[in-house]
Amino acid sequence: MKLAYSYYRWSTDRQSSPDKHSRSRQSASAREWIEEHGKASGYKLADEVFVDSGKSGWTGEHIEKDEMGRAKGHLAKFIERVENGSIRNDSILLVDDYSRFSRLKPSKSLNLFLNVINSGIGIVFTGSRKKQIINTKLIDEDSNILSFVIGEVIRSYEESAERSRKVKDAKDEIKAEMASGIVRTNSNFPKFFTFIS
Repeated sequence: MKLAYSYYRWSTDRQSSPDKHSRSRQSASAREWIEEHGKASGYKLADEVFVDSGKSGWTGEHIEKDEMGRAKGHLAKFIERVENGSIRNDSILLVDDYSRFSRLKPSKSLNLFLNVINSGIGIVFTGSRKKQIINTKLIDEDSNILSFVIGEVIRSYEESAERSRKVKDAKDEIKAEMASGIVRTNSNFPKFFTFIS
C-alpha cells in the first residue's frame, strides 16, 4: 500500500494545550479520510506524523531552513525527505485545511503548493467538502481544481492579514494612550514573576 502522511500545524504554543483541541481535531480529520476514502484508493496512514506546533504559516516558520540549508520546520522536513527520496513520490500529504498548509503571501503560497505536487506528492485537504487527492494529473484534467486552490491561497492569506492588522491597530492604540499619560493595567506578566501577598 501507498502511504498517507499527516501534517498538523498551529500558530501559537497556547493552541498546544489539551483544551484547545488543535492536534486532536486535525488528527481525527486525517483518520476519517483514511477510513472513508484512503483505504479504497490503496493508502494507509503512515506512522510518522509531521507537526509544526507554535509555528506561523503567516511568516513561514514551518518551511524555514537553518544556515546550512537544512529544514527546521516540519513541513520543510517533509519536502526535504521527498526530495532526497526517503519519502516515495507516490505518497500523499493529509492537511486539514489550506490555512494549516500555508498563510504566506499568495505568490509564495501557490509556489509552495505547486512545488509539493510537482514532486509527485498528492495533497488532500481533509476538512474540505470534496476531500480529493489533488495532484498534477487532477489539476491538468480539471482546471477548476486550480481555481479552488487559488481561492484557498487568497482566503488563507487575507484571514491572517486582517488578523495582523487588528493586532497592530490594538497595539498602536495602547502605545498612543501610554504616550498621552494613561496608565494601562494588565495581567500579562512574564511567567518568572512571583506575587507575594
